[in-house]
Amino acid sequence: MPRDLKKHYANFKATEIQVWLLFYGIPCMEGILPYQFLNHFSQLAKGVYLLLGDSITMQEMDRAEALLQSFYASFEALYNQGPCGLNVHNCGVHIIQYVYLWGLLWSWSCFPFEDCNACILQCVHGTGNVTHQVIHNQSAQSFLMTKSIDPSQLSGKRRMW
Repeated sequence: MPRDLKKHYANFKATEIQVWLLFYGIPCMEGILPYQFLNHFSQLAKGVYLLLGDSITMQEMDRAEALLQSFYASFEALYNQGPCGLNVHNCGVHIIQYVYLWGLLWSWSCFPFEDCNACILQCVHGTGNVTHQVIHNQSAQSFLMTKSIDPSQLSGKRRMW
């Protein structure tokens, strides 16, 4: 189940935003958002959905490009200039070029790095000297890995586990 949007939206992980965009957003906002805003949001959702598939045809690439260009073109009219930032620009103007160059979105996603960042955060205790804490933890793990015992060398010896 997704976390409560009202309480947690500022702390959503990238994967939660992706699930909201692709699966929950449109049905949850139907009847709440005026049609023009829901239609605008659905252009983004449909375009990104096509670019996240396992494979894509040229017709689907063209469809995704048209949806995302329309999303970008109508953004300023709907929301004024203020909130149209770099992410909206990149999504509407450049993302299709990136898919042509690097492949479908999932193949160069940053989601795996988000998981790695969570592991790194577990190494940090407190706010002081965070870099030192992370490096010290990595050094300790590397040291322990070099000192580990190969179980095959324990034949005939009493095992402790």
